[in-house]
Amino acid sequence: MSLRAGKTMPPTRTVATLCLGLLIIWISAYAQQQVRGRVINRNGIPQAGCQIEFSGNPNAPPTYSITSNNDGWFFLNNPQQGTYTVRVRQGQQQYTVTVTIDDRGLHPSTLVVSW
Repeated sequence: MSLRAGKTMPPTRTVATLCLGLLIIWISAYAQQQVRGRVINRNGIPQAGCQIEFSGNPNAPPTYSITSNNDGWFFLNNPQQGTYTVRVRQGQQQYTVTVTIDDRGLHPSTLVVSW
């Protein structure tokens, strides 16, 4: 069945197309896990431009290296679950903390730096 200008799709075809679109969105949302966190200082002010390094082994190069955005947020796509040593650097200042990534996300998700 072809559609001409001014004609509408049959209801069953419209529903099928909508269901397919929703299925694609659902699959893509669950196909990858995004973990987010935030860097703030002890006064609660977001810290932009921090270099953040996640290391599963302190003697190896960082597993993940990212930078916090203007609101202090950072995002990891499809990280491996586990325990990491995280080093946060901003200029000459540095802060280190241990975090865990599991199926619920990053713990702690807010990194409170000492500066």
